[in-house]
Amino acid sequence: MTIKSCFPTLIYYDRLKKQKTLTQKLCSELLKEAYRISESDEEGIAWSQANQYVGYTSYSSIPNLHKRSSTFATLKEYLDLHVYKFVKALEYDIPPKTLEMVSCWINIVPTGGFHSLHLHLQYRDWE
Repeated sequence: MTIKSCFPTLIYYDRLKKQKTLTQKLCSELLKEAYRISESDEEGIAWSQANQYVGYTSYSSIPNLHKRSSTFATLKEYLDLHVYKFVKALEYDIPPKTLEMVSCWINIVPTGGFHSLHLHLQYRDWE
């Protein structure tokens, strides 16, 4: 009998390593902005209600928060550093700097609500 490991799930875990007060401030700002957006995004509110989404999502209305908000752009900068470290550690044959965040949205699910299991896939032409 032969057992092979195919497609293992590798999970990267690390803290956002800047000053603790800076990351706490960023988390606080992200939370405030997420709730502010969820209260004013009429298109997202309408989509959430029409699709019986318990809570709010900006998935259909504002899917690129990192390009529209300096707060979410800062989050992207933190994440980019970790993506680079992860790709380097995995020894993938791709330049880490060619990876880019293409989507960033908000989901707010109240107590008792749930977000069902699903996948988001984006295919791009790589030339």
